[in-house]
Amino acid sequence: MSRGSIRRRGKRSWQIRFDDGVNAAGRRNARWATVKGTRQDAQKELTRLLAAADAGTLPEPSRATVTEYLHAWLDNDIDLSPKTKERYRELAENQIIPHIGKMVLQKLKPKQVGDWHKMLLKNGAKGGGALSARTVGHAHRVLHRALEIAVEDQVLARNVASIKSPPTVTEEEVEILTKEQIPVVIEKLAGHHLYDIVVVDLNTGLRRDELLALRLSDVDLDKAELQVSRSHRRFATQRRWGATRAAPQGARDAHGAGPREAQCGHAAVRGAGWLTDAAAPSNNPLARSLCEPGSSSREFSRPAAHSCFHAHPQRRQRGQDQPASGA
Repeated sequence: MSRGSIRRRGKRSWQIRFDDGVNAAGRRNARWATVKGTRQDAQKELTRLLAAADAGTLPEPSRATVTEYLHAWLDNDIDLSPKTKERYRELAENQIIPHIGKMVLQKLKPKQVGDWHKMLLKNGAKGGGALSARTVGHAHRVLHRALEIAVEDQVLARNVASIKSPPTVTEEEVEILTKEQIPVVIEKLAGHHLYDIVVVDLNTGLRRDELLALRLSDVDLDKAELQVSRSHRRFATQRRWGATRAAPQGARDAHGAGPREAQCGHAAVRGAGWLTDAAAPSNNPLARSLCEPGSSSREFSRPAAHSCFHAHPQRRQRGQDQPASGA
């Protein structure tokens, strides 16, 4: 006896009926699916469904939407780091849920993923502007990971995000401050509260989060060294100014270019109270502003704009292998 049947529903749609074992009462467990295309396409899908049913990998029917599954995953996942989970949630809320969140997860198709990519590239940014291919790729990877877990949990039979690739990202050459621009940066920041921070960064190439986590005990003036053993990160759901320690193997030394650079480093550590080994500077408004990574970037963008260039030493100057010459 045949375990499945196919009947036409529309001009290019077909309804599949097949048996998936028996229920508790000993009756056949009938299931249905709709396929768009030719009858041959419907026959292939019926064969696939029967094979999955025999292998025990056929997901149970679910009306859960993409939004519901994303929220359940991010709320309960214990493998993601807090910062990664925060970024994933941001991408989900801004780039995924507003556009395909209402779709039933099990009915999501590769074409819909491709259309989603095109829509994001055209007007996926806040305010309706275009979104960069890199950001679209980040959002795609979040969706891909969620669907991958759904397949592992047998909520889905396949990961449609594996079929559609994200947009190609055109790699741009890393912009680095020139030897002539470095003195301009120093001059423009003279008397600015970011002066010491930028000088240390130009001489060490520290990441922004590492720079903001420096403490007085990290400085060795005799050796002109800064010990980098932690990074500072701010979480939207956790307003805490404590440093997040890096893994032991991540500790490293940032060597200065000489006594003058060591003095600059000492000035930065000594002059900014938020870099000492004391408790978090919750009572210092200026310190709170500088401690927040995003604020330090925004603060630097203003004098940089007046200098007629847009290089960001906390992000781009790290391309240099040696401390900045002329600083």
